[in-house]
Amino acid sequence: MPDNPPPPEGPPSDGSVFSAATSFWKTLPGIITATTTLVAALTALISGLNSAGLLGSHGGSLKATENGKAVETASAAPPDHDTGLKEYRVGQMSDGFAAVREQPTVASRMVSRLESGSHVDCGDLVEDVTGVEGRLWLSCPNVGGYIASRLLIPL
Repeated sequence: MPDNPPPPEGPPSDGSVFSAATSFWKTLPGIITATTTLVAALTALISGLNSAGLLGSHGGSLKATENGKAVETASAAPPDHDTGLKEYRVGQMSDGFAAVREQPTVASRMVSRLESGSHVDCGDLVEDVTGVEGRLWLSCPNVGGYIASRLLIPL
């Protein structure tokens, strides 16, 4: 019986080193996989930048929506003085924290969180800048923003 040489090892004989690897990316499952991976990566990047405060409103007025219409809101910075402040305790919430907002509205950027049970000094009671009736906020300059009044218990 004649001796047959073993099959050659190494890249395919057609000269395309990556032909088997790249063919997957040209198929529908490959395209869907690549697109999904790209969308997930971009979502993670945007979320990270937003959490770091590098995206979104940076002072001035902000756009909020009310009943589907854009509403221009006035800039309302917390007062710099500590006169007339009262002590409050953050109540128990299901998510375990109260959001400190840059402006007195839920559409505003969250600047920090206070855990349930935390104590905070707040001053003036302020109406929601978007005009939502009955939604009141407390100006809390020592934490740099506003907290919804319904989340705080006076001491």
